[in-house]
Amino acid sequence: ADRSAGAEQKRDAQNDTGGISEHEKAGAGKRLVPPGFRSRKLWKMLTALLGYLVLTWFCFTLELTEDNEPLTGGHLRFEQMMIWLSQLLFIGILFNYCGMRDRLPLVRSNNIVIRILGLCAAWILLFALAALISVIAEGLW
Repeated sequence: ADRSAGAEQKRDAQNDTGGISEHEKAGAGKRLVPPGFRSRKLWKMLTALLGYLVLTWFCFTLELTEDNEPLTGGHLRFEQMMIWLSQLLFIGILFNYCGMRDRLPLVRSNNIVIRILGLCAAWILLFALAALISVIAEGLW
């Protein structure tokens, strides 16, 4: 009798919220929390914060050149941003943010070697995509 009452309460809760249970609603907000903060463990959050800060510092202090001339101003910031975004996307894939990794066949493989090769390929492709966007946007500078 307790089971049927619990099932009935769950159905009522789903009907009141358009078919979405309270548990599912709580999980929806948690999905958008970046890697390192989802478990709410202090050591993971501190590690992630340090990692994101170091990544940001590294990407935005890069000195980039074109034709042996240093990039400056908006062009430099755009190139740095493309590198930064490519690395954030890689972190998303690595830690399966919003199911990113689940959408890549090579990275879903049961074979660890293929999985590692898939991650390496994803990293290279993200850098290539950042470079392609930078080349396309070069006409802006």
